[in-house]
Amino acid sequence: MRSSSPVPWSGRVVLLLCLLLTFGCRPSEDSSRGAPTEASSRSPGGPAQAEVAPEKVSYPALPQPLRGDWMKSQAEEEAERLAEAFPDDLDALDLKATVHQLSGRNDEAFEIWRKCLELRPDFLRAYVPMIRIARRKGDYAEAERLCRACLRLDPLQGEARGLLAAVLFERGEYDTAIETVLAGQALGAINAEAIFFQGQAYQKKQEHEKAVAAFRDAIRLEPNYTRAYYALSVSLARLGRKDEAAEARNRFRDLQRGDMAANAAILEVESEEFVRKTVAAVFLRAGVVWVDRGRNQDAERCWLFAAVLVPKDSASRLRLATLYLSQGRLGLVQTLLNEVGAGELRDANLLRARGLLLLRTARCAEAARDFQAWIELAPRAAEAYALLAQAYLTMGGKKAEALKAAEAAARMAPTSDNLLVLAIAHAEAGDQEAALQISQRLLRQTPQSPEVHRLYEMLRSGHH
Repeated sequence: MRSSSPVPWSGRVVLLLCLLLTFGCRPSEDSSRGAPTEASSRSPGGPAQAEVAPEKVSYPALPQPLRGDWMKSQAEEEAERLAEAFPDDLDALDLKATVHQLSGRNDEAFEIWRKCLELRPDFLRAYVPMIRIARRKGDYAEAERLCRACLRLDPLQGEARGLLAAVLFERGEYDTAIETVLAGQALGAINAEAIFFQGQAYQKKQEHEKAVAAFRDAIRLEPNYTRAYYALSVSLARLGRKDEAAEARNRFRDLQRGDMAANAAILEVESEEFVRKTVAAVFLRAGVVWVDRGRNQDAERCWLFAAVLVPKDSASRLRLATLYLSQGRLGLVQTLLNEVGAGELRDANLLRARGLLLLRTARCAEAARDFQAWIELAPRAAEAYALLAQAYLTMGGKKAEALKAAEAAARMAPTSDNLLVLAIAHAEAGDQEAALQISQRLLRQTPQSPEVHRLYEMLRSGHH
């Protein structure tokens, strides 16, 4: 039976604090592991935080003129520092190998990734770059061995299957290349490169109808796949379909001009902009490794450097803001959020990070917009709906919207966190009976949770 009155205002505050403490303020997998300070132990959702004044972020000074060689040397030094600190750490070794590869030292990179596989044969990240190096060297036997080892571990690994198809094609094993791609498609592993080489194999066998179908499939997956348009035009011409062949050839030429212009632009700015972004990406990854090993100061140093290298980069600033939030340095969080701005982000992880930071600093309407954008990118992301419900609950005046979002989250993933959100949304909407029933279910699921007990007692006292 629906209660005629919602939970009293004092109870509502307890509910929201309970929600923020148990869900919205739980650190994500990649957040800082530093010990919480007194400031970070308080609920970060309170209205007082909206009053916090921005503080100046201590970005490092860069030498002028900024040279590509210097930036690359910084990346190499950071990777070496990590590898020395954690000599058998797979993430540190993987980053060191990546930096070697970026510097053109492929043999050294290959050996480091080989060590990764000796330490853990199922370290999937090592396989694809090793395969690419072996293929470029013409060591097709090693490339095939690595492809098959990777696919045994993960038959859905699309890049490895595409590379296997390429290696088999380049060795002239056309039937085996086709079979490899068909086997992947039967498993649901669809990769544009694999299908392209399947088409190439059909083309070599003079089976042009099948080749055309394969090239069109590859283009559907990757609409700007330049080489696929050229190969498609060849098979269409062989079939006598001249108009279609001309259309595919014209599209190839358009894309080829675009590729040439893009490559020219990269070469033009490689001394600075291209290298800035590449080195910043290394420091972003290095910071993640440091923070995951409890070295917050090293992580901060890396992310500050990445942020100053690429002033418009959002990822490093959101990482820094998450770290500062865990330390209670809220003025720095506000500054970094202002630097990121309200611009559109098209990455679900970045939207999640910014939305959480905005929510935890009482900028709830902005947070809600990010969670809505996240849902547009990933309509099945249950956490996005749960966080959207939390933002609506904290804003007030959005009870119906909060309940709808909470119901979606619980329907997609009926976890304890999502059920907690749903219970609170029901209570805020005035349906204490439904909220009480969910809290009783939560008590059975998580009998040791103090937040669930607090929620249940508050609802029970308000129900009678």
